[in-house]
Amino acid sequence: ALVGSIVGFGLSIPFGDMLLKSASDTMVLGNDGAMGIRILGSLFIIIVTLLFAYLSTGKVKKATPVDAIRNGQTGERYKKKTVYRLSKSHAKSPFYMALNDFLSAPKRFLSIIITFTISTVLVIMIVNTSETMKSDKIIDLFLPKSDLYVTDVGKVMSFMQSDGEANIEKFFDETEKALEEKEIPAKLSLLFQYKYKAICKGKEQKVTFQQGYRIPMDKYVVMEGSVPTNKREIAVTKQVAKQLDASIGDTVTIDFGSEKIDCIVTGYFQTMNNLGEVVMLHNDAPTEFGQITSSFSYQIDFDDHPDAAEIERRKPIVNEVIDDKIMNKAEYSADSTQVVDTMDTVAKLLLLITIFVILLVSLLMERSFVSEEKSQIAILKAIGFKDRTIILWHMIRFGIIALISVFLAVLLSIPMTHLCITPIFGIMGAMKIEYYFNLVKIGLVFPGIILVCTLVIAFFAALFTKSIKASDTASIE
Repeated sequence: ALVGSIVGFGLSIPFGDMLLKSASDTMVLGNDGAMGIRILGSLFIIIVTLLFAYLSTGKVKKATPVDAIRNGQTGERYKKKTVYRLSKSHAKSPFYMALNDFLSAPKRFLSIIITFTISTVLVIMIVNTSETMKSDKIIDLFLPKSDLYVTDVGKVMSFMQSDGEANIEKFFDETEKALEEKEIPAKLSLLFQYKYKAICKGKEQKVTFQQGYRIPMDKYVVMEGSVPTNKREIAVTKQVAKQLDASIGDTVTIDFGSEKIDCIVTGYFQTMNNLGEVVMLHNDAPTEFGQITSSFSYQIDFDDHPDAAEIERRKPIVNEVIDDKIMNKAEYSADSTQVVDTMDTVAKLLLLITIFVILLVSLLMERSFVSEEKSQIAILKAIGFKDRTIILWHMIRFGIIALISVFLAVLLSIPMTHLCITPIFGIMGAMKIEYYFNLVKIGLVFPGIILVCTLVIAFFAALFTKSIKASDTASIE
């Protein structure tokens, strides 16, 4: 435990820094206190290992001198093994023996199932996170839903000045006309951010505000309450509500520079922009283009509301009018997080670690099983069982364990993803996440890889049974 913790501690430093560096270019992340957490984690592993070792070696108390003579066997068995009787089985011998072993003493395999399940759950949780980040499930955490998003930093920056409204009107009108000539009429819109002073219950603070240009208010999504319906109403995130001590129904005074307006909080919404510290304004709020602090990709909504396949077909046509990076909802979500590739890499790395854990556990437990079952294996060989039949018996036994483990892992992965990953999104501003569960990946691909690897590893581990001879029949129960 000590050696493993020291090695793991050492490897965690470059690996953790690599993951953090891959995400820190676009996300505000730090590693304050990371060294202390690593040390505590290593100490925790040592303590837990010693605790389980102490509890497991309690079995020594049950050992008697007779066990030394009988090679660990304690005598006759007086209880029925299992309801799965040989007379009722139509399965081949290896499958019957493997299933009978599991049904007769499931506790014997419990530690392996727990290890396999936990390792697989960790992999599937990361897969769920990655798949969600590159789906359209979280688009509302960045921008209102639209058919396409266009990233043109230079064009958008030209709108962030006092005469920006005239520029944006001209550009949007010309683009919409060009799209109509291509027989795909659409509307363009854009979301801006501002910084204004907000006052509520004596608390005064500069806050980031967002306001849409040509974005209908009904396109915004709120968690509770309703979207603003006029310039004297606002919606806030939970983070801003906590900062200003503002709740739904409270009045917040906003200093727009040209005038101060008392606005009523009508609802709560969530966003990952600015780590969730944002206030939503109505389109009629008295903002000025010269006060814009930032903006996002502008959005395209087709008038005929096409499906996803049709939107993809139209992307090259839109590119003929707008020669810039054009994305659909899922692509924009992935582009906004900028960590999807990293998450995919982590998922593959965890899969390799899981396979390595399965390798070690399978080898260890198989050698333990073979040692414990030496007499039984010898008798099987004495009555005519071939090596391949015995190896297949042991393989199927591990296959049953792996099948149960991946089944439990898939079931547990959904609540565990909500439990463990949602708080991480919460740090970035999102309080509630609608996850995308790719059933093919979490139900077939990754469990299938783990199941196949387990069978392969079990096969090579079971080859040790070839060293047992028919003459090794001492101490038979």
